[in-house]
Amino acid sequence: MMSARPFRDARPPFALTADGPCARPIEVIQLADAQSVLQQLRQRNPDIVAAVVASTDGLAVHEDVAGGTDAEALAAMGSDIVLRAARMAEDVGQGAAQQVLVQSGGGYVVASRVGDDFCLLVAAKVEASLGLLLISVRKAAAELAADLG
Repeated sequence: MMSARPFRDARPPFALTADGPCARPIEVIQLADAQSVLQQLRQRNPDIVAAVVASTDGLAVHEDVAGGTDAEALAAMGSDIVLRAARMAEDVGQGAAQQVLVQSGGGYVVASRVGDDFCLLVAAKVEASLGLLLISVRKAAAELAADLG
């Protein structure tokens, strides 16, 4: 006789607010401090033009961006880069990837994995101090990871 498994709805759980169902899953709402982490990151370093927490499937869940920055595009492409970099580092025996740095003529993009389900993507001006930028992103990613539990 087969044992009965409890029914599990494949759809993500959604929260109810005063305005009706919230468009974001409960897991995202649990990142209540994420928005303040992003705001503090940008306040501490004025050369940062965008800070986005994205799910590993490429959806922006929290953002603090200057005008003209496409947070959704940064989330979609950045999360893909983080996952590919992690796979590459593991495949060549380097262990888990910590950060990915993209340097261009117009500035930097730094991507960090945050737990198993999220990543932090930060875009900065070319004038940014690279060392300070990397340290700031590493600290913010650690704060976000602590929020995730």
